Amino acid sequence: MIDNPPLAMKASQLLYFGHGILLIPLTSFMSDDIKARSIPFVPTLTLCADDLLEEVSERSREIGFALPAAAISSLSDESLKEHWRAIPRHFSPELPYLGKEPTLTKHLEFAAVDLPRRWIARQLGVDGDPQQNADAKLAETIGQALITQAYLAATARLEREDREQAEAEGLLIPTVLDERHKMKFPVTIAVPGVAPAYIRNAYGATARDRMVPKNREPADSWVPDYTGESDAIVEHAAINFVTTHQSLAQSGVGIVLPAISPEAFVVLAKLERHFEQRTQNGPAVWKMLDKLNAIGAPILSEAVVTTIGRASSLTVFSNFPVGLLRLPGDTSPLLTRVPIAYRPLLPLTRTVQKQLAYIPPIELTQGLRVLVCECISIDDRIGPESRSGWAVAAERVNSEQPRIAMKIVETSSVRAMRDAIASYEPHILVISAHGVLLRENNVAGIQVGDQVWLGDGVGTLPPVVILSACSVAPRGAGTVSITDLLLREGAVAVLGTQVPVDVYRNAILMSRFFVYIAEVLASRVNHLTLLEVWQHTQTSNAVFDVLSGSPSLHAWGRDRNDNQQSVVAEFMGTRSVGRLRAGRIYADTEDVLAEIAEDRGIGDRVRNWFRRPGYVPESLFYIFAGCPDRIYLQPLSEKVRESVS
Repeated sequence: MIDNPPLAMKASQLLYFGHGILLIPLTSFMSDDIKARSIPFVPTLTLCADDLLEEVSERSREIGFALPAAAISSLSDESLKEHWRAIPRHFSPELPYLGKEPTLTKHLEFAAVDLPRRWIARQLGVDGDPQQNADAKLAETIGQALITQAYLAATARLEREDREQAEAEGLLIPTVLDERHKMKFPVTIAVPGVAPAYIRNAYGATARDRMVPKNREPADSWVPDYTGESDAIVEHAAINFVTTHQSLAQSGVGIVLPAISPEAFVVLAKLERHFEQRTQNGPAVWKMLDKLNAIGAPILSEAVVTTIGRASSLTVFSNFPVGLLRLPGDTSPLLTRVPIAYRPLLPLTRTVQKQLAYIPPIELTQGLRVLVCECISIDDRIGPESRSGWAVAAERVNSEQPRIAMKIVETSSVRAMRDAIASYEPHILVISAHGVLLRENNVAGIQVGDQVWLGDGVGTLPPVVILSACSVAPRGAGTVSITDLLLREGAVAVLGTQVPVDVYRNAILMSRFFVYIAEVLASRVNHLTLLEVWQHTQTSNAVFDVLSGSPSLHAWGRDRNDNQQSVVAEFMGTRSVGRLRAGRIYADTEDVLAEIAEDRGIGDRVRNWFRRPGYVPESLFYIFAGCPDRIYLQPLSEKVRESVS
């Protein structure tokens, strides 16, 4: 509705401007509980079924909606233009009307790519709304979106450099070509697909026979009414809808990929089960990751790979951990390249509701309280180890990091946990517990006292929950997990594990996570969101994975040189700086460690340890679900001001 400076448009990609869409039953809308002040955004337009228009229109006026209610069947290019003209008349009548009235996207399949592109193009003053050719390919639309992102990045850069208009016009094309190779922007992808084990458990034979996967069809077009359409088409439309909503909120690029093969879930389930063995086999884990990648590679077309390669962050709507796949030419999974926030697609109705729910930005910039609820009995085999690990983490955080206060409490029941949360009011809740995977029910929870807990009954949850427990987010069998259920209970972001994890290695990873959070709060490390800090922690933990491959490697990692510097300290302090490449982090870690070993006279021996017995990349098997990208650790106003100055 207004002209935005390119710098402000580019800076807005750091934020989230999701359209506020409230799905509400008629009875709730008509009740006295709904007032204008109870709607978390400006009440603008109500849409309803045709036969409800009269009563909804009257109620809409009572609540104070800016525009008259509209029947869903009336939605068209003409109604969109009418609403477009009415909004500035209502909200900003003193400003000149800019026009630039858009038209509907004709192809639902292109919406997540095309709508953000068209908005940016209109703002930049170019033809943002060409009619989609019926024969247009998704790859072509993605190409147009990438060019538009390059023009935005280039225009913002020239504005930042304070170029005169004539000079900027002459520099525009060379700057666009330069930005195409280094620009970053938010990317959203959806990867449909359901684990075969989930389908077998959830549906009878008759229902399974009716299930027909719905993949991309060139003729897919937007229609205002899906009544009578098959479940598969409605589900496909819903997935396109949430992907489009997310990509528009960040002025990024969204893509709905083909469904992942059922075989990928089967291999993933085998991989997750492999970790249940007392001793994992490193080469076997890497071999299964290779197989998983080979099965999943076909969904990553050249256009998709190019887009992901430019991603500043990745939001993934999927039941499958796409971050375990690799981009062509990489030796480490995608999650080592880009921060990934997962939004589960099961159940899809809940996915739509959660995506449209208003979540304000959560700024934890002044410091934060961390509550560790220890649920493992002291008499348990790993009880003392767990307590020792968290005690060391708390001592380090509380003594060295004044902006974080970590408290540890014993919680042998759900009620004790609820009381501790209510008393301490933490920003981050850590639950240290045994994970419990009930295969007969396909449910994953945690052990709290004498019960298996799935996340309910603790009152108001803090925005972030970290599950320091085994197998609380398995994906191979489509398990109903506590990681996903806690999102329904009100958590904004939940960190969980796909597999059983070693208590000692998990303690190192979690301790490093909180130290990096503190470093950001102290302005010594530059990360904006909690998701970015987690990705840095997870990726840089590769050296601990490698050195945990065997007792020999572990002992060597603590070995000191003549300057009393351990291998780990030398690696992290000097030798690895600037040498660990995204997408190749494990291979590069091996190379740097081998150089250190060579300098210490045991290069061949250490290289052999890498191969036999090998090592397990345990740090890869954590999932951050929900919206960790909306948990900010730096002041938003300062970050945006920095971006536009």
